[in-house]
Amino acid sequence: MNRYEIEALVDRGDDFYENEDYDRAIDFYVRALELDMANVEALDGLGQAYAALGQWERAVGVFEQLVEADPDCAFGHYLLGHALGALGDHDRALAELYGALDLNYPAPDVHSAIGYSLHMKGDVASAIESYRQALDMDPGDTITMFNYSKALIAQGDHQAARHVLEAAVELDPDDSQTWVALGEVYEDTAEWDLALKAYDRATELDPLNADAHCLAGRVCLLLGRTDEAACEYQQVIADNPEDVDAWAGLAEVFVAQERYHEALAACHQALQADPTSPYALSSYVSACEQIGAFEDARHALAAAIRKDANNSDLWYLLGGVEAGSGRPEKALPAYERAARLNPGDAAAHAGIGWALIELRQDYARAEMHLRQAARLNPDWYYPYLQLGELSLQRKDRRSAAEWFARARETAPDEPEVLQAFADPAIRQLLDGRRTPR
Repeated sequence: MNRYEIEALVDRGDDFYENEDYDRAIDFYVRALELDMANVEALDGLGQAYAALGQWERAVGVFEQLVEADPDCAFGHYLLGHALGALGDHDRALAELYGALDLNYPAPDVHSAIGYSLHMKGDVASAIESYRQALDMDPGDTITMFNYSKALIAQGDHQAARHVLEAAVELDPDDSQTWVALGEVYEDTAEWDLALKAYDRATELDPLNADAHCLAGRVCLLLGRTDEAACEYQQVIADNPEDVDAWAGLAEVFVAQERYHEALAACHQALQADPTSPYALSSYVSACEQIGAFEDARHALAAAIRKDANNSDLWYLLGGVEAGSGRPEKALPAYERAARLNPGDAAAHAGIGWALIELRQDYARAEMHLRQAARLNPDWYYPYLQLGELSLQRKDRRSAAEWFARARETAPDEPEVLQAFADPAIRQLLDGRRTPR
């Protein structure tokens, strides 16, 4: 074994690694390992080069060799844990990362990696604590700040996430993905103009950032700027003609512009790439409903459900098609299947309540599902509106007026709410109303 030759090969690999020429770096590390398969420096460099290329399975294999060659190397346990987390094996990742802590690994990276794996396992509170430990040690780590904001959003603390991301883009204003994340937080707080500015900044930094273009398109559509929305989606399609979200978004724009046949053509493009895309199918269903092509919508959804029978969104869409064609008896089982697959879907519960009211069946169960929808989404007017309709069917006009009033509080300009208040008898009942139990 020529120790000097091995060191020279590793040094050459390190030079290429520093210059981000990872493939050339790998060649030199492999040549060094051919001379000494347990060389720690070569294993370290090779594993990190694979990681830089996103080849996580290979990185894990190399880091396992590194830990076997030097079991007391805390950094090796960290590297293996980080790679396992990227690969999605979070239980093993945490075991290795905690092992690195036991070996007194001092860097904040290990706490950040622990936070990521804990978040992926669903332990958001512990993940947040780990991210805070990492940021206490390195307050300027923008990668940790990015992941920390995601955990805060999962916990429902959008304002805290906003502050973290605003600090992150101030530290690193050239990170496109952090601008995207900040835009999504602005969307969560309905600050549409700020969201659009964040997405525009992301696309300035990375013109090929499809997520940023599609999100900007969605915000433009919400603001009624349909031509700008179409432009955003078309830019993505120009770069990637098979981008499902861009085609589905463009279809949504065409529906808003009442260009239904063009919407159907765009949906067909999306569904060729992904026949089960709920986003594309939603636009397809909307366009079909507008031109009365309910059978086409049913066929498309039936084909998607055959491929993915456990997708609650597809069942909900099918319920909507049946509801739109005036068939509550067909809509009911579809909504029920959606709610079983996703018990937290407020819209599915509301659909069940609507169908039972239309069928004049089991009002107690209809009320239960509508109340559940209201609990799941208390800012949505529709469950309150349906509870009002249910109260009318029960001839309880006072409770009906109260539910309609609550619908008006959440969506005063919604046409369905305005229509309900066009009934003078309901308006007269608002004085002295009581709160429903």
